[in-house]
Amino acid sequence: MSKCSREDRFVGVDFHTETTVVTRLRADGSRVGKTEYYAWTKEGLARLRESCGARDHVAVEATYHWALFADAFEEFEGELVLAHPLKNRLIAESRNKNDKVDSRVLADLLRTGFLARAWIAPKEVREARELLRYRASLVRIQTSLKNRVRVLLAKAGAQVQASDLFSPTGLRELRALELGTLRGLIVDNALGVAERLRAQLAETEEEIRRRVEMSAQAQLVDSIKGFGPLGALTVVSEIGEIGRFSRAGKLVSYAGLAPTTRASAGIVRHGPITKQGSPWLRWILMEAVQHGVNAYPQLRGLYRRVAANEGNRKNAGRVAVARRLLVAIYHMLKRNEPFRPERIGKAVPHARTKA
Repeated sequence: MSKCSREDRFVGVDFHTETTVVTRLRADGSRVGKTEYYAWTKEGLARLRESCGARDHVAVEATYHWALFADAFEEFEGELVLAHPLKNRLIAESRNKNDKVDSRVLADLLRTGFLARAWIAPKEVREARELLRYRASLVRIQTSLKNRVRVLLAKAGAQVQASDLFSPTGLRELRALELGTLRGLIVDNALGVAERLRAQLAETEEEIRRRVEMSAQAQLVDSIKGFGPLGALTVVSEIGEIGRFSRAGKLVSYAGLAPTTRASAGIVRHGPITKQGSPWLRWILMEAVQHGVNAYPQLRGLYRRVAANEGNRKNAGRVAVARRLLVAIYHMLKRNEPFRPERIGKAVPHARTKA
């Protein structure tokens, strides 16, 4: 935060699905007026936005619907601060907890410089994440539906040869089965839903491909075998601005792929990975590991060395490869160049890391 003057105000915002509670403080900690309440609507947030000026520093909590707040404060002349959800535990653990107290504490922490901040993703990044989350939800629904159909087939003693129940071949086989009146009705309804899901997934994946074509950084990640448009857009949307990571190790920590470390009496021990940070980035990297091991000898050698050092623990090898891929992606995006597997180092990173 830049140096503040006596004219600056610090605004703490505690918002819920219906009401937004606002406390304003001066630089000396004195309150500006009374606690204010705004409706949690576009109109209410617009009024709140109009009440804030260029000398205001506004702090909000990172709840699931903070993006609407960020949209309302787009091109705000002052400073918008997103409170880090894990590092600011004072509010969550406070015994004297209510909306007025929460908004006051946010404003006070911001005023004193003790508020831990989270990165505010720009609108295009938030949209890409929303698109990817939506696709993931469609896949979950599709998987649940497939499992339900498999249960019905098992109860009826019926089988299909297609590996994918909802592929064109699988749908034809399912429709040709004699499952009885009730089960036949349920399966027919499920297949109607499945066809709609396939269409929605196709539309969503086409939009993902379009966004990758418009993103130079996503195309760089797509140059690595095993990622594809889905993986490429997931990586760049979860990372956001690569410049916010001063070194590759911080990006590794952000993905939750760094090992836990304990030091005592001069002895350093590495434990399991932290799994803190972006679960989506960690997931897509782990998904890309097998493709990377098959495609690049350097990664295959790393996988085998780490797995052997860890007592033939394959998951440790997968984590090491995922970490190495992320380090390579960091330097690719920093240098604006495609993936070059020959640059992968021979050293084994964190060889004692447990998965």
